[in-house]
Amino acid sequence: MKKYYYPVLMAVTYSFLPQHLFANKQNVYLQNPLSNIDKLETLLGKIIEIILTIGVPVLVLAFVWTGFKYVAARGNSAELEKAHLALKYTLIGAVFILGSLTIATAISGTLDQILRV
Repeated sequence: MKKYYYPVLMAVTYSFLPQHLFANKQNVYLQNPLSNIDKLETLLGKIIEIILTIGVPVLVLAFVWTGFKYVAARGNSAELEKAHLALKYTLIGAVFILGSLTIATAISGTLDQILRV
């Protein structure tokens, strides 16, 4: 009986979900989040905001996963090398994700100077 409980609960939940969300709304419109962009800086800022919104939680999960690899290695030198490699790649990814705002600012400043000339 218990193995059928979860799928039945999910089916009932998803069958009533659309009616609950849109019950009192006549017109539902999707709004373009990039509609008010007029400069390259604004576009890069929005892109960086999306990258940071998605990248930071992934980065945290990667650090947790790397920690689990260190714990699971239990002194095995081959597994420790894999954990070191995972930590190295996670740190490189962290530098790129967290340094993306600086990189975008540098690119934007360079393009502004080129376009002024």
